[in-house]
Amino acid sequence: MQQTSKIVGTKRVRIPVAMATLWLAGAEVGFAADAPAGQAYTNSLGMGFVRFEPGTFTMGAGTDLRIVDTGALDWDEQPAHSVTLTAAFYVLTARVSKAQFDLAGLPGSVTGGGGRVSWERASAFCAWLSRKEGLTYRLPTEAE
Repeated sequence: MQQTSKIVGTKRVRIPVAMATLWLAGAEVGFAADAPAGQAYTNSLGMGFVRFEPGTFTMGAGTDLRIVDTGALDWDEQPAHSVTLTAAFYVLTARVSKAQFDLAGLPGSVTGGGGRVSWERASAFCAWLSRKEGLTYRLPTEAE
């Protein structure tokens, strides 16, 4: 699974629509829809999701607690550490299509080669989809 980038300082991160992988949580306060329970879920736009169960895994690489330039690792990939995800979540299995993205009616258009959108626009799409579906959609964390 591809990792999403995080914003560091004032650096603007461009996320391909393909990487605008959505996280789907269960119904929350203010939402009326029932949370999906199966291994797969398809929403009203035909977007397919697959369920990931809670668990613990090792994230990153290396053992040095100091931030070192290894040439092979970015500074935020070290040292390796244990991460526990405590709740199941769903991840989108395919790209968000331009047609699906355009349904949100966000200002502007998908830009650049490969259909790239900014983190802010991908997040705005998630907020729109949450209101439309009655479930919580958001961009995944780096660990997810």
